[in-house]
Amino acid sequence: ISDLQAKVGDGKFVTNVVKNGDGITITWSDNTTSTIGTIKGDKGDKGDAATITIDPVTKNFIINNEDTGICSEGKNGVNGINAKAPSISKETGNWVTYEWDAEKNDYVGTDTGISAMGASTYVVDKTSYWELHVATSENGEGEPAVIKLPKAASITSLKAVSINDGRIEAANVTMSYGKALGADVKFNNVTYKKDAILLSQTSTLSAIVNPQDADATKYAYILSDSKGNMPFKVTNPVANMTEDALTRAASVNKGVFDMTVEYLSTANCGKSAGTYALTTETADGLVASAYDVKVTEKAVSAITVTSLKALSVDINKELDLIGCFKNTAVATVDGTAVADLTPYIVDYYFEIADKTAAANLGATISGNTIKAEKAGSLNIKVNYLLVNGTVAEAAAAKTITVTFIYVAPSTTLGDVEWTVNKTNADFFLPLGDIQ
Repeated sequence: ISDLQAKVGDGKFVTNVVKNGDGITITWSDNTTSTIGTIKGDKGDKGDAATITIDPVTKNFIINNEDTGICSEGKNGVNGINAKAPSISKETGNWVTYEWDAEKNDYVGTDTGISAMGASTYVVDKTSYWELHVATSENGEGEPAVIKLPKAASITSLKAVSINDGRIEAANVTMSYGKALGADVKFNNVTYKKDAILLSQTSTLSAIVNPQDADATKYAYILSDSKGNMPFKVTNPVANMTEDALTRAASVNKGVFDMTVEYLSTANCGKSAGTYALTTETADGLVASAYDVKVTEKAVSAITVTSLKALSVDINKELDLIGCFKNTAVATVDGTAVADLTPYIVDYYFEIADKTAAANLGATISGNTIKAEKAGSLNIKVNYLLVNGTVAEAAAAKTITVTFIYVAPSTTLGDVEWTVNKTNADFFLPLGDIQ
């Protein structure tokens, strides 16, 4: 146990945990391993063999020629009462039993304090770290030793921001919602009932993380206000990437991560505007930003999509098609022009319009991304459901053009030798000929 704690103290983190026989093997960030075994008691004495028979008349069990008085034939009993089976607590590893509570009209669980793991060693996944429980006695009694093993370098600070066109700005999140008015809405094989609340799933927030080498994708996040209210969940942390103007290649911005903000429940709509802190839990405890994430709620009724953006990309490079939703005056929302449709989208997907043309270009699409092996253009069908119930799907889907560009490989010119003699000492080369 002290060896494990020393490794964590030295800044190492866990990259893998696997079952190894009766124990657990941990792989660390420096590729070393630690194996934790389970405690085994001493082997007991060999037991004596027993002879068990059943009396043909009384049907009682006979053990070593002695009548036990226990009948081997059961009789039908009185019907029992349905009950909830015991379970194992994910938090404590103990058995939980249930009793019916008439007032609550439900079963109420009680942690028995009895370990379901006996004297074994086991781990609990806490998202950003493994919680290792090591038995300290042979019979599993008493409290196990608990060690927190981080999955990544520990985050020490968070700063929530918004990133627009490469500019870092104050953290602002707009949560849009609407209703499926008048009738059921069907999209992508899902039916949204009449008057159901429709929520955008594409509101984003970014975070600057320290230390910069901490892998923030290994952590879980929430938005909480100063009173502890948490009406939103923060999901899908990914490294922020931008495209270099010279190479046209997207690269990771170290220490910057993008996240998706969603309502926890439709019951929170219209009641949750305010300022929040971005919070995560590390093996060392909670880490939070300042309470400077401004969340604005927007009930939407009318959306008119005017012009999705045509896109282009170099051949053999992936393109994120969601960029088509960001365009100058891409839509009007309740009479106001907007340049980004994503805050008003409930769901979406992309399809290749002409599969033969795609095959000729060696183009493939996977989720939001598309890539082609040859230069040319391809039409893509954009299907989406908006928060006001507008459906663009199948024949009603929008179409954008994606252009795949051939880029000539760079060439390094060799040395050029010039010979100057007395008969031709002057030589003029037009500047326009130098490339």
